[in-house]
Amino acid sequence: MVLEQFEHDFFNNEKPVHLEFTLFSDQWEQLHKEIIENNWTNEEAIQYFLTAGLRAVKDLDEKEEALGDPGIEQTLIEQAQQERLQTESKYSVMRYRAYQFMQAVKTLEMQYKAALIRIQLLESLNSYSKQEDKKK
Repeated sequence: MVLEQFEHDFFNNEKPVHLEFTLFSDQWEQLHKEIIENNWTNEEAIQYFLTAGLRAVKDLDEKEEALGDPGIEQTLIEQAQQERLQTESKYSVMRYRAYQFMQAVKTLEMQYKAALIRIQLLESLNSYSKQEDKKK
């Protein structure tokens, strides 16, 4: 029940999409350095940088719109955009970890249920065996 609610709240109607692409060695070296420094998996790093990159593109568009408003100071815009970029990128990694955790819990639930069924089966066989022994 809790797991289903969690899945509904955070991953409602979302399906993972597998992407495969090629990086140049200098990009991989930069990415790998970040992975090691932040203790991320490759997938977590990709989640972080995709979110950061998408946010940066959006922020550039918003910045261009805001520059037309003389009442908004440039540094405040940049500071707010930087904070939002960091927050959204970290959230993306946390969300990915939560998804992995949720999948692991589902697997454990299935294994637990299978183990319970095996126990019940063995108990039934044991009981049946004892009854057969009494008949002899």
